[in-house]
Amino acid sequence: MRSHRSEFLVALLAATVAGIVLFCVLNTEQIRRSVAQQAITEYYQQVPNDALRRQVWQTKTTADWRNTPIGAWPEYDKWWRTVNHVDVEKVHPQDGANNFRVTLTYQYRNGTKGTEDADFHLKCSWWIDHLAGVQCGVQNIKIDDTAKPISAVWQR
Repeated sequence: MRSHRSEFLVALLAATVAGIVLFCVLNTEQIRRSVAQQAITEYYQQVPNDALRRQVWQTKTTADWRNTPIGAWPEYDKWWRTVNHVDVEKVHPQDGANNFRVTLTYQYRNGTKGTEDADFHLKCSWWIDHLAGVQCGVQNIKIDDTAKPISAVWQR
């Protein structure tokens, strides 16, 4: 009798855990614009700093993005060494969960400036933030990809 009860409890526990995991994977909690703006601004304040850049790259971008040609460390570091400062002008939500268009002004170390609109997809990196009603904290937001301009800028 106990073995059937134990088997039932194990099956019930497994089904519950599987349901929670599936819910977390399928539920894409919308990152609020204000939180996205704070995360993006913090990223751009830190990444031009040579001493902080590798830590920013490892903690503020996803592994998927770091494995792209422009996200790989040598290219990433090489390009950011040309940038002195970045101003985040505007952050606007776009179609799709956690997509944002960001207006950026780059101040390069050679004294020139450039402004662009970059499309970002952000991800919340902590699983508990995917639960309904739990907002993703700024410390758990990672840049998953930059859909257009930064790749073009990096190849200049």
